[in-house]
Amino acid sequence: MAKALNAGWRRHGKVFLERYFARAPTRIHQVRRLFRYVLNNARKHGVPIPRNQADPYSSARWFPGWAEDVKRPNRRSPVAMPQWYETTHWSVGGPLSVNEMPGPVHFFPAR
Repeated sequence: MAKALNAGWRRHGKVFLERYFARAPTRIHQVRRLFRYVLNNARKHGVPIPRNQADPYSSARWFPGWAEDVKRPNRRSPVAMPQWYETTHWSVGGPLSVNEMPGPVHFFPAR
């Protein structure tokens, strides 16, 4: 998106100067970190989400790879799982926990 905006508004300078970086994951542990970042990032930033429950403001409730039994909405998922997901699954570390957080601390502290 940043590249498209920069290209479209070229006469006004760069929209996201020095803020765009993309690298495709090449290993399953990188993909695991990406899923953890996208699905559990709210916890890292202090959003109060009860233990063993998925982030209600993301697509985490539809993610099929949780270690916990997550209650899913009755409506269809707003996102599609990659085609490779069902065949690859998690060979590194097992299923994700809804209590994992991105960054150096991986589990939500006990209260």
